[in-house]
Amino acid sequence: MNAWFIGFTPELATAVYIGNDDRKPLGNKMTGGVVAAPVWAKFMRNALKNNEKKDFFQPDKIIKISVCKESGLLLTDSCPERLTVTFIKGTEPTSYCTIHQKYFEIPKETPKTEEYPEIKKPYYEEIEVIKEKHIETEEKEEETLQSLIDKLREKYKKQDE
Repeated sequence: MNAWFIGFTPELATAVYIGNDDRKPLGNKMTGGVVAAPVWAKFMRNALKNNEKKDFFQPDKIIKISVCKESGLLLTDSCPERLTVTFIKGTEPTSYCTIHQKYFEIPKETPKTEEYPEIKKPYYEEIEVIKEKHIETEEKEEETLQSLIDKLREKYKKQDE
């Protein structure tokens, strides 16, 4: 088996081949990434050491935007990790991340603003608080349901005796 590594910069393209002339394998795990890539990297460093670093030309139809690493959609303030991704204009995501969002609840009764008494100013409550309320309610319901089951068991146990 032979090992190849091919790479390029805006200024130079280079291929490295490592192999045996007699077609004998190089050995276990002797892949291009293991044996040829280090040779390529050393050569490129030396070949370009006196050159100014250049970026690749980016056509006008190509854009780079940051997206949520997990969803691949546009970032929200709640996205923990971002990733810069390249798109052809018009193919980039247009909707925001649906995994990392802060949800709000608007209570039924909200105070009116002073400037415009007919317009209500919403009061926002983060979803974490709502979740906590919901969990507390579920726990109470479970306790109530369990206590009913226990009462029924007691009742039927007494009837059977």
